[in-house]
Amino acid sequence: MKNSLTQKIGDEIVYNKPVIKVIGLGGGGGNAVSRMISRNFTEVDFIAANTDSQALKSNSAPTKLLIGPGITRGMGCGGNPEIGELAALESESLIREALQGADIVFLTAGMGGGTGSGAIGVAAKIAKDLGAVTISVVNTPFSFESGKRITNARTYLNKLAAHSDTLIAIPNDQLLKIVPRDLSLKESFEIADDVLRQGVLGISQLLTGVGEINVDFSHIRNMMMNGGGSLLTIGYGKGPNKVSMAMYQALNHPLLEHLPIENATGMIVNFTGDENLSFREVVEGMGYLQQLSNHQAEIIPGQIVDNRLQDEVEIILIVTGMASTPLESLNTKPEVKKNSLEREKTSPKTFYSNVAIPDSISHGEETKVLETVLSSTEPMRSMQSIDGPIIPTPNTEKKEFSASAEAAFETFMSPLGLSGYTPASITKNVENSDTDKIQDLDIPTFIRRKM
Repeated sequence: MKNSLTQKIGDEIVYNKPVIKVIGLGGGGGNAVSRMISRNFTEVDFIAANTDSQALKSNSAPTKLLIGPGITRGMGCGGNPEIGELAALESESLIREALQGADIVFLTAGMGGGTGSGAIGVAAKIAKDLGAVTISVVNTPFSFESGKRITNARTYLNKLAAHSDTLIAIPNDQLLKIVPRDLSLKESFEIADDVLRQGVLGISQLLTGVGEINVDFSHIRNMMMNGGGSLLTIGYGKGPNKVSMAMYQALNHPLLEHLPIENATGMIVNFTGDENLSFREVVEGMGYLQQLSNHQAEIIPGQIVDNRLQDEVEIILIVTGMASTPLESLNTKPEVKKNSLEREKTSPKTFYSNVAIPDSISHGEETKVLETVLSSTEPMRSMQSIDGPIIPTPNTEKKEFSASAEAAFETFMSPLGLSGYTPASITKNVENSDTDKIQDLDIPTFIRRKM
């Protein structure tokens, strides 16, 4: 049989689209899958896996896997992740069959409980063994939850990290900081699902969109599998400064950690806009990212023309080679302990972040504070918030921006009225009428777009 890539000119060329599968494990992961299905996703295979037959029966996923029937008899794990792990191992062949043929596998679960915590690492290893790019998006427990759930989450996140090309852990506490007080629990978790939704949607668009500069699957695969930890995020912008706005939003997602982009070894950045998106805007955006990464990152650009985006731009950013947040820091107590200080000194990739956001994002509060503590081995990248200053925690040991990176920051952010900001210093409040028009960039896409 002829290989579709080596057919002669004149023959029909068959394009084999990369296969994307999303598997939700346990109650939290299964609910996330059901909510995504309700958003009418296409060209993605959804799978739900659980040890609870009743919960699985009510799930809307087209493929349902009852795992560990011999161990749990379909009655769940009772919150024990060890049983969840054994259940996944018992049904390893079933999971393997469901994931067979996937090029990219998204895995999601709520960490701290039984099935999701225990099974997701097993499923990730299976996906990795099958040669797929593995992207895990999970929720970690609220700080008020019992120590046992937090310990379970920490233990099984470490296991999951070993088999994930990308691991995004969303603290449930962050939801309390960004959602309006009157938002229901279901709607709140839909906001958390937005990170997973953006990842699936972003990669789907990268692989199926056709434009002036195309990004193929090999680019994504090579970067994410060899990048030493990666992250995918999306930003939107509109108007004369749309690229700056989209870049700001992509780099400052309220549910994701402050991105240590200075350490990145590779980036894929795709610009989707109408046919009037100027070449200069794209070049300036690429130049800004390159200087922000201290000219150490390989950057692969992409551009897709979509005339439905009138005077708008969508940026899909995949960053690889970043340091990862140590999982030992999950829900650590606020008091400073001697052993934690010693761990910071000996761990070159340690960084902690805390985003303090008003209780309600719809009431127009002005001030937002970002406190970031980095180890002395990592430079700090700080951005001025559109509707208030970002105040880094003082640390005289931190490396400063290079002069070229500071200049790039000034040039790129000046259209937003954010120039004059010196990284790693306390900034002045921005008084610019344009900021009122774009202050909603920190509002999650789910709320802002009413999707």
